[in-house]
Amino acid sequence: MSPAVGIAPIAVVGFGRRGRLHAQALATMPEVHLAAIVDPDAACANDIAALGAARHATIDLLAPSIRHAIVAVPPERHAQVACALARRGVHCLIETPGGARADDTAAMIAASDIDGTCMRVAFGERFNPVIASLLAAPPPATLAIRRHTAHAIDIPRDGDVLRELMLHDLDWVCALAKASPVQVDVLDARRHYERWEAIRCRLRFPNGMDVDLSASRIAPRAESALHVAGQGVLPLDDVREHPGTLTAQARAFLRATQDEDTPLATLERAFDTHRLLERIERAAGEQGATHAA
Repeated sequence: MSPAVGIAPIAVVGFGRRGRLHAQALATMPEVHLAAIVDPDAACANDIAALGAARHATIDLLAPSIRHAIVAVPPERHAQVACALARRGVHCLIETPGGARADDTAAMIAASDIDGTCMRVAFGERFNPVIASLLAAPPPATLAIRRHTAHAIDIPRDGDVLRELMLHDLDWVCALAKASPVQVDVLDARRHYERWEAIRCRLRFPNGMDVDLSASRIAPRAESALHVAGQGVLPLDDVREHPGTLTAQARAFLRATQDEDTPLATLERAFDTHRLLERIERAAGEQGATHAA
């Protein structure tokens, strides 16, 4: 069935965990038509059909009428998929972190410029009500962020605290300061073989704001909170996968394609965040302790 006039047909590329969440959220939105989901795994065909979307194995099969897509493939494929979509004239909302490294983000910036498409990165913390209120106000003099869990170090996990926890906070903190930090000090760094399990750093920004940022999966107790000068301790709920967050991101994406300002991160901001993450990782590597099993 064709969408009504004024309803934007949209595709989701990638039907893993994040792609499914995006697709389910889009299916509830009256202003979009979930037209297609791209995933090579034929086993997900029934789940896709239940959402009222067509399944395609590759983006080459997408209908020319589709001009919006959410890229939810693994980060190492973000640039490949987004650049290919840009060549087709498709605007892209890219799942965090907007590429596996800064070079990926740079490639997407170039593709967006050449093909005249809009690309934004879906850093979900910007849609957290607590963080959104901070972003709408003058920045505080000092800010401390704690993202701590108390898992045992020998539990198998993918990724590390830098990319799973700290990256998201680096994005919105830099957006709050409207700049990258002028000084980065790594105060503590611990890793299990090649995987970072705990990092604490201090950032100083051009406006004088100081941020103490700590992410750990081996903390004595769990904590997810902001300590804000003048406001005290603000608990942080994880709303990144909440349906309301995903629909808000999709609506912001549609506005961004009309050149409106939105809370979504630009590729340029994502590039700076990747560079900052790499800077922290280098500094951590110079002084980090390694804990083997």
